[in-house]
Amino acid sequence: MNDKPFEVRDLRVKGWFRVDNKFLDEYSKYVKVYAAGVYFVLCRHANKEQKTWPSIRTIAEELSISVPMVDGAIWVLELFNIIKKRRLGKKLCNRYWLIDKNQWLPLTIESVDKFLSDLNSIKLSDLNNVKLTIKQRLNHDLTTFKSLYSNKTNSNKTNKKGTEQGASPAYFKITDEEKKELALVAPSILKKFNVNIFIFISSIKKHTGYFPPIDKIIKIAKNALKANPEPENVWAYFIKALKVEMPKSFAQLRITEREEYKKHNGIPESMKDILRSALAPEKAEV
Repeated sequence: MNDKPFEVRDLRVKGWFRVDNKFLDEYSKYVKVYAAGVYFVLCRHANKEQKTWPSIRTIAEELSISVPMVDGAIWVLELFNIIKKRRLGKKLCNRYWLIDKNQWLPLTIESVDKFLSDLNSIKLSDLNNVKLTIKQRLNHDLTTFKSLYSNKTNSNKTNKKGTEQGASPAYFKITDEEKKELALVAPSILKKFNVNIFIFISSIKKHTGYFPPIDKIIKIAKNALKANPEPENVWAYFIKALKVEMPKSFAQLRITEREEYKKHNGIPESMKDILRSALAPEKAEV
């Protein structure tokens, strides 16, 4: 099928010049460079008659990337509903449609939640190595999007002056030894499993009202590196392990401390400074 021609039909409402600005401004950071390149090629080849004939191999040659990467790029563009593909049989070429931007996957908490749920339901046996990598990256990037979106919303609702004056709970005092350990495990977890510990901590705070204790996070991260769970199961591994560890930690706090701790908004600066330093080699956002 790779050498067979296919047809691209452009269903977008006119008012664009080659590529929609919205694609570059909002979606390219999630579909990444290969899918962006493939989309540019499809836009370029779609003529006034809404037909074009580049094969997947031709696209690969134009972009100097592999055929599997082109296939993976088309797959991720379909996931975001930026294009649609229809197979007409082994002896007939594929049909592709460029979808108008108003029908692309909305980048909202609700739609991203459903997107991640659908993505995680895909069986590993249905994915090649390229698509598995794309799946893992999308999980990370869109989870990051949800966290940043939530933090921004919460920030708008919080009095800025009060937030700045709020002191980090004593519970987040981190020892020098923990700083060293975090600096080792955080980038290792990110590199091996594509999981950002900062995002995990933010997610737990959002759903429980409490930040997970840093010593327990370090412990769980070390255990994960030893146990080596499947990358797509690492998030669930952290949550399950944290459920076991959290009661032990909160049992050590007085009721008043817990209430003050729960009311605290935002990530304590001490935590952010350490994570920035720890994840700097991987250029992770904190």
